[in-house]
Amino acid sequence: AAAALPEDISFTITRTLSSPRSDAVTQRIEGSLFEVTIRNNGLKRVNVDVFKGGRHLKRLSSKYHFHKHRPREITFVLNAAGTQYDVVFTPFGKPGNSAEILIGEKQ
Repeated sequence: AAAALPEDISFTITRTLSSPRSDAVTQRIEGSLFEVTIRNNGLKRVNVDVFKGGRHLKRLSSKYHFHKHRPREITFVLNAAGTQYDVVFTPFGKPGNSAEILIGEKQ
């Protein structure tokens, strides 16, 4: 099966004055094993919610907290082999703070 992301992709999620939900970014992944990296730039938390066909998959979803003494960058793997997921990244923290999201096929 061809992957939805032939090349690594990256994008930034940024807190604005709107609600965190309206700042969220959704990325579809399918057909492979993916490595996801969140590089934080001042956010307190990033929620990663995984959906399949509109259904929330709690076991694949996580909340990543960032504080002074916690890592500024985290990496995790999502296995979308033989399936398709919509992954929603929601930023929490002060307006103007952000995080870079990197998604690539894991070799």
